[in-house]
Amino acid sequence: ASGWTNNGGTYTTTGGVAFTGSTASQIGGTTTTSFNNYTMNKSGGVTLNAPAIINGALTLTNGVITTTTANNLQLSATATASAGSASAYVDGPMTKIGNTTFTFPTGNGGRWRRVGVTGMTSPTTAITAQYFSATPPSTSLLSNTLSAVGTNEYWDVERTVTTDPIKIQLYWESTPLSSLLSNCSTLTVAHFKGGMWQQESATMISGPLTCLLGSSGSIQTDCVSTFSPFGFGGSGGGSLPIKLVSFAAVDNGNIVERQWVTQLEINNAYFPLERSTDVPNWEEVGRVDGAGNSPTIHSYSPPTFHPIHRTS
Repeated sequence: ASGWTNNGGTYTTTGGVAFTGSTASQIGGTTTTSFNNYTMNKSGGVTLNAPAIINGALTLTNGVITTTTANNLQLSATATASAGSASAYVDGPMTKIGNTTFTFPTGNGGRWRRVGVTGMTSPTTAITAQYFSATPPSTSLLSNTLSAVGTNEYWDVERTVTTDPIKIQLYWESTPLSSLLSNCSTLTVAHFKGGMWQQESATMISGPLTCLLGSSGSIQTDCVSTFSPFGFGGSGGGSLPIKLVSFAAVDNGNIVERQWVTQLEINNAYFPLERSTDVPNWEEVGRVDGAGNSPTIHSYSPPTFHPIHRTS
């Protein structure tokens, strides 16, 4: 087929439809089309200008299916999908209904990057996934257990209809983008939630003993119940529950003026203020309330105090 337009009426098939050839095509019209089996073998690609549903098998042989939020590709509970490849994937949001393990053959910008889901229990659970070959949001806002987040790719995974917790499996193919994939010992899954990137408990599923660039593999989280961007992360962040931007202490006669600025605070109840005459031994002289959990800039200028004579 070179294109598909559905402006009403009834379309019924127990077989399938194949899009073949080299020119670009579209699926459009005023009515959503439900296909049984759909084969994509069209190097010029197919763009959805109307929503489409697949109830049987989605076979990706060649070419990219481009979707949008309004013109989504939905696979029903009975549908399956082939893995895809670097030349055949879905670029844009794609929804899977049901409780069976499923791997989304997603990609973007010439890059094939799959994401899998498992653990659903309800047959009505709807999972929507999309891959972005782009910079994730707010990569500098890291929890204290993360050392880094991949800066050039991420996935949006959303669950609707039910409250099923699910496991997320991120794949890297033969040409991974993230330099974090050079060290399996620190590779993890980063999840943007609560205004910052946080580490999810994750297990290496497949791949070589070392995540060398040019290899293939995947890593899977434990069950998660909140959804938003996911990406590759590096574990082993700092031990402090804050990210400090600056700190200054100035001797101003008989007082010490202090000021500090934080960019991120995680479960930070307060800052203890201490002083010492010999460095090994410190005395707490006050406390300043922290911001709790906050991904925004905070400046602190606590009341000054009289320093200990000669050294403090």
